[in-house]
Amino acid sequence: MELASRLMIGEVGHRRFVPTKHSLSYPLFMPAIDLDELDMLSKKRVGFRCALVALG
Repeated sequence: MELASRLMIGEVGHRRFVPTKHSLSYPLFMPAIDLDELDMLSKKRVGFRCALVALG
């Protein structure tokens, strides 16, 4: 069974022209987790843990 959860990999960038020209970019890693897979991920993936907390 293939999981729908993924690790999204990209880049964030910024450019400024005034008062001086400047730019930067850096890598970004973000988990995209399918909430229906939380139990399965916590059992199958090393280092992944889920703790559900009731708010309110």
